[in-house]
Amino acid sequence: MLEPAHGNRIPANLRYPKVLIVDDDDDVRTLIGLILDLRSIPHEEAADGAAALERLGAEEYGAVILDLMMPITDGFGVMVALAKLNPSLLGRIVVLTAATREVQALVDKRVFGIMTKPFAPSELTDCVQRCRVASGFESASEPGC
Repeated sequence: MLEPAHGNRIPANLRYPKVLIVDDDDDVRTLIGLILDLRSIPHEEAADGAAALERLGAEEYGAVILDLMMPITDGFGVMVALAKLNPSLLGRIVVLTAATREVQALVDKRVFGIMTKPFAPSELTDCVQRCRVASGFESASEPGC
């Protein structure tokens, strides 16, 4: 359980507890879900950017793990749509990609962080937890991933 600076405990049913995993690769989504399960981080999945935008329009998420290269609507399309519809959600995005540094440089600078595949499970969960904290649970000691 997270502890805010003022010492009060934050209840387990946080305002934005869930994480949305957005990746077109079923195996990657399953792996990330298992990693989040090990840290008891609740999550939901979307197989492409269009499905992610639908979910983001219907529910609140504390963090969004977003792949860049996907069919239908890619990660860049998700970021462009969010920049128009709800720019504050960009700060809840953790981009997780195998794309080159040149491609990563094109990512909207308002995202919470960028991680490269392959990744260490502990680095992913730490980054996601910091993102959830920065989304309004308490002050994050270290911004970004």
